[in-house]
Amino acid sequence: MWCLRGNRASYSFVNGSGDGITNWLVFLPGVGWCENFTYCLDYGFNRSTPPIPFAPYNYTGIASIHQLDNPEFYNWNKVVIRYCDGSSFTGNSKLSLNEEA
Repeated sequence: MWCLRGNRASYSFVNGSGDGITNWLVFLPGVGWCENFTYCLDYGFNRSTPPIPFAPYNYTGIASIHQLDNPEFYNWNKVVIRYCDGSSFTGNSKLSLNEEA
């Protein structure tokens, strides 16, 4: 798979451990998306500057590997799908931020 700027799509992975070894957290970090067709077309075909390589992912918050920072998921397998294609990752939860499932 290729990104809009011509670089390869990528992901980051961290092995789980202990009782989290069979659990998975797939994380789609939020970023901007293509606002309209013209923007995406211009961005995708603008080759005046080369694409910037992805920096290593900083596992923080829900993706943190530290038990004190992330007691629920710290030892799970984690995959971070890197954003690069202009899409939008969203959800449709009917719960508010303070409600429990």
